Amino acid sequence: MGWKNLHYWLKGGITFGIIHLFLLIVAIFKHYSAEMDTSMFVILIDFPIFAISGLFVATSWLENFSNLFLFFGLFGTLMYFCVGALIGYVYEKIKNKSSSNLQ
Repeated sequence: MGWKNLHYWLKGGITFGIIHLFLLIVAIFKHYSAEMDTSMFVILIDFPIFAISGLFVATSWLENFSNLFLFFGLFGTLMYFCVGALIGYVYEKIKNKSSSNLQ
């Protein structure tokens, strides 16, 4: 099954998940190259995860930089996938509705 044959919700989820992983990789490289403080960058791209992070893991576990990126990498990518899937689903419904009206 090729990319063109996938449902729009799956395309949206994959696209948003890849964008999130790319942003995290950029943040990791910036952190280790010491060009900037990545904490604000991570807060901006994963703000909703900060609100619910206490529900999943004890905060002392998140003090380590590796664990922080593991946590936000997993749950942030899942969150971005869900948002992209929702956007793709709505787009698919609108597109199918408008194409059925034309016929």
